[in-house]
Amino acid sequence: MCEGKLTGAWSKGKNNRYAYYFCQTKGCPLKHLSIRKKDLEEGLDNILLEMTTADNVIELAKAIFIEAKEKDEKNVLAESEIKKGRKSECEREIERYAELASKASADSVVAQYEKKIEKLIDELKDIETDLAIEFDYAIPYRTALDKILGILKNPYQIWSGMNVFEKHKFFSFLFETNLEYERNIGYRTPKYSVLKRVCEQIEVSDSLVVEMARVERACSQGRT
Repeated sequence: MCEGKLTGAWSKGKNNRYAYYFCQTKGCPLKHLSIRKKDLEEGLDNILLEMTTADNVIELAKAIFIEAKEKDEKNVLAESEIKKGRKSECEREIERYAELASKASADSVVAQYEKKIEKLIDELKDIETDLAIEFDYAIPYRTALDKILGILKNPYQIWSGMNVFEKHKFFSFLFETNLEYERNIGYRTPKYSVLKRVCEQIEVSDSLVVEMARVERACSQGRT
C-alpha cells in the first residue's frame, strides 16, 4: 500500500455494523479494498509495544533534560538580576528628573522632564510586575520530564490514554511518514522519527563501547 491517508467507513452486517478503512489514492493497489479497523489498530498497537528504549538511553535523556533545566534556571536568575539593576537605574533617573523639573523655570522644559518621568514610571511598573511573579520552574519541568521519559519507556501506554486529536499529533512525533500497510501481511517497517533513530544510534554506540571494553580487557588478561 502507498503512504496515503486512509478513509474510515462503516459496513452493515446481518446483525451489527463493522468499521473498516480503505485507500482512495490513485494508483494504490489497495484502492477501494477494505481493511478491518481491528487489524489496523492491533497492528499499530504491536508497533508501539515494540518501541521500547534501553535504560542507558533513558538515563542519558534524563541527564540532558536536567542539565538544560539548570542552565535555563541560571539564565532566568541572570535576567532577574539585570531587571533589578535596571529598576534601580529607573528610580535614580526619576529622582534626578524630578529635581531638575523643580528647578526649571520654563513650562516647556518642565513638560519635557515630566514626559521622561512618566515613561520611566511605566517602565518601572513593568519591571516590578515581572519581578513580583514567583514561578516554580520545578513543576513544569517535572511534568515535561515525566512525559518525555514516559514516551521513551512506554509509548503505547501514552498513546492508549490519548484522544483522537492528541493521537494525530503524537503519531507525527513518533513516525516520519505515514505507515504502509499490506493486506494479509500487515505493516511494513516504519520510518521512525529523528528522536527514535537517535535513541537507536545511542544504543548501538553504547553497545560497541561496552563490547570494545570487553575485548580490550580480554586481550590484556591474555597477555598477562
